[in-house]
Amino acid sequence: MRLRNTVAPALIIVCALFAPFQKATAQVPCSPVIIPKAALFVNWPQYLHDPAHTGCNPYETILNFDTVPKLALKWGFETQVNSAPVVASGLLYLGSLNTLFALNAGTGTTVWTYMTGGQVDSTPAVASGVVYFGSEDNYFYALNANTGALLWKFHTAPWPVEAAPTVANGAVYFASIDGMVYALNANSGAPLWQYSTGSGADPAMSSPAVANGNVYIGSHDYNVYALNATTGTLVWKYTTGGEVLASPAVANGMVYAGSYDYNVYALNAATGTLMWKYTTGSVVFSSPAVAKGVVYVGGWELYALNASTGALNWDLDIEPLVTPSIANGLLFLGGGDDFSGFHSYVLSAFDGSVIWQQSTDRVNFPPAVVNGVAYFPTVTALNAFSPPSH
Repeated sequence: MRLRNTVAPALIIVCALFAPFQKATAQVPCSPVIIPKAALFVNWPQYLHDPAHTGCNPYETILNFDTVPKLALKWGFETQVNSAPVVASGLLYLGSLNTLFALNAGTGTTVWTYMTGGQVDSTPAVASGVVYFGSEDNYFYALNANTGALLWKFHTAPWPVEAAPTVANGAVYFASIDGMVYALNANSGAPLWQYSTGSGADPAMSSPAVANGNVYIGSHDYNVYALNATTGTLVWKYTTGGEVLASPAVANGMVYAGSYDYNVYALNAATGTLMWKYTTGSVVFSSPAVAKGVVYVGGWELYALNASTGALNWDLDIEPLVTPSIANGLLFLGGGDDFSGFHSYVLSAFDGSVIWQQSTDRVNFPPAVVNGVAYFPTVTALNAFSPPSH
C-alpha cells in the first residue's frame, strides 16, 4: 500500500490542531454547515446516503477516531451480495440473487423477504415507509418497507433495471439497461416522464443524482446528462472521452463524475461548464463521494481531490474499485487484490492513513455507515462492525 500526501505542510498543521474536535463525539458535518437533527436514530436510506449521492452521513458520532480502532464483528449475514445495503428505521435492505432481504439492522436476523423473477442487482431506496428497487425480471418494485407487501410494480420490458433508484420530492428516478431514464410517481408508480440517453441497448449503470431541481446521470454514450427533474427535458449534457458508468455526485454547485477516459470531471451544476478535470492512472469505476470540500474517488487507486480546484490532496494505492462512504472525518471502503488479499478499511479522510482494517472478501459496494455500525457488503456476506460497547 502506497500513500502519497501532497497537502501543504501548513494545512497538515491546521488539521492536527483541530484533531481533538474531529475525534470528539459532537456532530461533525459533511459540509461547513452543521445540519440539526433532533432524532437520535438516523438512516442511510439510499445509494450513497442522499439524493445528491454525496456518500456522507452528517449525523454519525459514535464511530470516530477513538472508537473505530476497536471495531469488531457485530454480526454477519452470509449470502451472495448483489447490492449496497441501505438502512432505514431499524431495518437493513439488501439485494441477493432474486430476493430483496429486510434484516434487523441490530441483529442481522431476517424480518421479511420478497422474491422477484430475476436477480436483484439494484440497490434499494427507502422513503416514507416504502422500499423501491429494480430487478432483472424487467420490473421496478415498490414494497411496504415494514412488511414487504407489494404496493405497485412498473414494467420496463424488454430491459431490466440494475442501477440504484433515487427518491426525491415525491418521485422515484432510475435508469434501465436500454439507456432510458424514468421518473415515476413515488406513491402510485404512475409514469411522470422518460428520457432516452441515446446509448442504445448498452447498460445504463449510473444511478441518478437529484439536486437543484435536476436529475444528473452518466451514460455509456460518454455523456453526463442534466435533466429537469419535473419534466425530464434536457438541461445540458457534457461529453467525456469514455463511458460514465458510476453515479455523479452533486455538491458545492458542481457535479462530479468519473469516466473510463481516466479523468474525474467537475462540471457547473447549472450550466454543465467544465470547471476542472483530474487525470488518474486508470479508468474511474467509482462514484465520487464529497465531504467538507474534498472529492474522494477510486479507480486502481483512491484519490482525494480539492473539490474547488481539482488539486490532489493525497492518493493511496489501495485498489478501492468502489466508492468510499464518509462519516465523521473517516472513509469506509474495501480494497486489495487476488495476490495481497482483500480487506475492509477505515481511513482518515484528512490524509488517507489507515485507522482500521479487517481481512474480508472483496467489498463490491459502498458500505452503509449509520448509528455506530459500519455495514460492509462483500461478495459472500454482509458484515456489520461496531465498537464492542455498542
